Amino acid sequence: ISQRVAISALTKGNVKEVISLLVELLLDTNIFYRVRILCIQCLIQLLNKNYFDENSSNMIDCFYKLYGSKDFQNIVAPNDFNNFGFYFLQKETPKAIAGLRNQQQQTPKDVLNFLIDLINYNQNTFNDYSDDYYLASLVQAISYSLTMPLNYLSSNPT
Repeated sequence: ISQRVAISALTKGNVKEVISLLVELLLDTNIFYRVRILCIQCLIQLLNKNYFDENSSNMIDCFYKLYGSKDFQNIVAPNDFNNFGFYFLQKETPKAIAGLRNQQQQTPKDVLNFLIDLINYNQNTFNDYSDDYYLASLVQAISYSLTMPLNYLSSNPT
């Protein structure tokens, strides 16, 4: 609980520094996955309140740093759900990124393309676990990008 309170308190600091810190926390694999999910939700809220041109590309890059192929940049690695913390974060990250809005309160095209690419390039052949729930979360993310109210992230229980 204290980590959640601390992350919420961070949102009151210098925006660029807080964004940088939250990205660092998101990418840190030693942090509990629920705290990392909270980080990405806070990030999306901050980015929507303080629009910067590179918001969506930075968040998409974070996803690829966590789940991208080591050989090809901007291609998602085949699914490996052996680490459940990574799995839950991988499910929640696209839904959070779908909440990004530009200055016109629309979903940026690169976010929509990213979400569609996640479905197109999903590879579960050698994974021991089914990807049904992961694919369902990707479809949910696409629906959020088209219909989600902007206050979703502040009211979404994780």
